[in-house]
Amino acid sequence: MTEDKAYKVHFQYIFNVFCKIVIHYAVIDRILKLRQPQRVIGVQTAGFTAFCRFSFVKLT
Repeated sequence: MTEDKAYKVHFQYIFNVFCKIVIHYAVIDRILKLRQPQRVIGVQTAGFTAFCRFSFVKLT
């Protein structure tokens, strides 16, 4: 095997390991997010008060 071919094989191996690690941590992150309780967004946080403020303005 030439040095060029050996380098390509080594690079492909390292890339595959990197991809497996990224996918592994993405799965762990997703599992941890699913275990967290769902947060309720308040009306003020959602911007509903700003919407109400402008929707009830009288146009003369």
